[in-house]
Amino acid sequence: MSEIISYSELFKWDTCHRQYYYGFVLGLQPVEQSQAITTGVKGHQLLQSFYTLMQEGKAKEEAHKLTLVSAQKLLKSEGFADFSLLKSWTLVDNYIRDNDFTSEAVLVENRFLIPVAKIAPASFIDAYGLHDVQIGFTPDVVFKRPGGIYDVEDSKFVARAWSKSKLNRFQQAKLYQVLLRRMGYNVSRSAVRFFNVQTGIINVQNYPLTEAEEKTIIHDFTNGIKDVIQYRNQTPNTLSMARRTMNYTACQFCPFEFPCTLEAEGKDASKTFNNEYVKSDYNYSR
Repeated sequence: MSEIISYSELFKWDTCHRQYYYGFVLGLQPVEQSQAITTGVKGHQLLQSFYTLMQEGKAKEEAHKLTLVSAQKLLKSEGFADFSLLKSWTLVDNYIRDNDFTSEAVLVENRFLIPVAKIAPASFIDAYGLHDVQIGFTPDVVFKRPGGIYDVEDSKFVARAWSKSKLNRFQQAKLYQVLLRRMGYNVSRSAVRFFNVQTGIINVQNYPLTEAEEKTIIHDFTNGIKDVIQYRNQTPNTLSMARRTMNYTACQFCPFEFPCTLEAEGKDASKTFNNEYVKSDYNYSR
């Protein structure tokens, strides 16, 4: 496996080692995804199309029209009964109409790689052999405001509103701030824009970052990287012994709950994997 680690990978590791094994070691993903994920994939495609057009210098109105053309092409190729695409376009269309976009979209779905050594002390890197490990991350869009100030924003398509506690402890956006700052960008804030696929409501959550939070995020993230690298370096047989979480609330929406349960009961889940899961084509090293 490539020595590149993303927030998503580390989040999965912290959620459940077994789920991590299925997704990142075996490289599996469900044949059928949830409505929020399906809508989100298409919504991100449309947002990327719009932001790219803005990045190329198109006015909002023209970019909006051309994004509509992209949506119509997708709809034609997927079939007009594709309700997830219709829902994602409705959400994206409303978002574009309701915003002025006075800031410049300078980076769209830009893949960044930054060495762990840029955020962790040399003693930590030496102790755990992390010299060749890099962090991979891809913010949806980075806006530039007057004065050379940057804002980083991600979009989440969700099936339900997040609780206040979950919103407040969502660290991905703040991590993006930390990493981009270490790469020389003057990032003032990050934000996550939530597109609710059930209610059609769109709202944004801003994430300012304090110096104390930055230290905590770096500490927690780098220690998580160390744990994942140590796990990766085990033998294949040991990798397959990845344990299940004891926090069963994590199983509620887990795409691997059923085969995991079978295996936990000492049964063969290979037939389930062959029929209900496919190899992920996402390249984490690109």
